[in-house]
Amino acid sequence: MGIFFMLFIIIHGLLHIPAFMRIYYFPIKRNAGKIVKLKALLWFLSGSLFLLTAILFYNSYKYWWILSLIAIVMSQLLIFLNWRETKLGTVVNVIILAIFIIIFCSQRNFLRKYKQDFITQNESIQIRLIPIFKNCSIRN
Repeated sequence: MGIFFMLFIIIHGLLHIPAFMRIYYFPIKRNAGKIVKLKALLWFLSGSLFLLTAILFYNSYKYWWILSLIAIVMSQLLIFLNWRETKLGTVVNVIILAIFIIIFCSQRNFLRKYKQDFITQNESIQIRLIPIFKNCSIRN
């Protein structure tokens, strides 16, 4: 599931690059203003965030999910701005978000279970050691 998620994010991130190139290098209007160039740069940034998310996820970086959420939100906002041409990107963002939630929750449950097991083992060790040291006292 992790490899599929990473490849899916990479492909989605790479699909943001043509939108950037189309808007930045081949604008529909000849006198494209700064707003159009800014929109193009946002497409590039969004695609770059998806690619960076895939790299961080692959390297098991602890906070990969923050970047993923930022990329999804930015991508969806750009889709709303260009709805006619990019509405199918919403489906891709929903799929990425669903997989993200599954992976994120499973990682959190694993860590919670690990911590509970670790605490339980430490408590059992402490309970076994208490009777041993119960009669010991330090006297000057």
